[in-house]
This record gives sequence, C-alpha cells and structure tokens, in this order.
Amino acid sequence: LTERGLPCLQRGEPNVEDELRGGVTYRLCPRCARAVPIRSSERYCINDGSWLLEACPLCGSAITSPYTRFCSCCGLEFGKLETETTHSQH
Repeated sequence: LTERGLPCLQRGEPNVEDELRGGVTYRLCPRCARAVPIRSSERYCINDGSWLLEACPLCGSAITSPYTRFCSCCGLEFGKLETETTHSQH
C-alpha cells in the first residue's frame, strides 16, 4: 500500500497518484451513460453491450468526467451516437 492507503501498482498500470490529481479520463457508454475509468479493461458496457467511447468521436477530446453527456470541447451529444456506435462496432 502507498502512504495514502492505495494498493501498490503493478508494472504497466496507470499511475493512481496522477489520477488523484485530476488526470482521470473515462470510457462512456453512449446508450446508458455508464462511465468507467480509462484504465479499466472494459471495452463494452456491462449493462447493455454497447461499445464504450474512449474519446469524443467528432473532435477526439478525452472524456474527463464520469457524468458527462456532451463533449466539453465541441458539444457533441454522446447519447445521439448510441445507434451508430452500437451497431457498427459489433
């Protein structure tokens, strides 16, 4: 454990200390808006099977909030991508 009580990292894992300073990015389900940290191995939503977005498909900006519904840079509504993303990735 680290001095903050966090588990020690395995080689190749994201730096938890960086995440605590605000460096966390997320994957987001365009259908149900479920978010998981980008360091997660999940690629599909466990709720509905949709492909998880790693960044805004329009401008490429990182998803920096687990509560986001729109891209903070270009304003794209992620929920409107649900049909295209779900069907084109399977």
